[in-house]
Amino acid sequence: MVRTEDATYGCTDPLSAFDAVKAKSLLKGADPNRTKTKGLVYAYDPNNPLNVSTAQFLQAQWQENLGMDASPSTRRRRTTPS
Repeated sequence: MVRTEDATYGCTDPLSAFDAVKAKSLLKGADPNRTKTKGLVYAYDPNNPLNVSTAQFLQAQWQENLGMDASPSTRRRRTTPS
């Protein structure tokens, strides 16, 4: 992923700015001992290839920016007969 200096990825929406320091602080305030996020699993439907890359991206971002481990896990979406 190519990052710009300001980490906004070229987006001009002021609400889209990401502040890793603030995010870490908020996470620490909500889960100081990391007991709530321990063993976090991100479940996704592997039938859509976009879901696979999204899960990998989220896992990497959570680790890089928050120091948080999250395991991607596949869950096939149930379909109901018409």
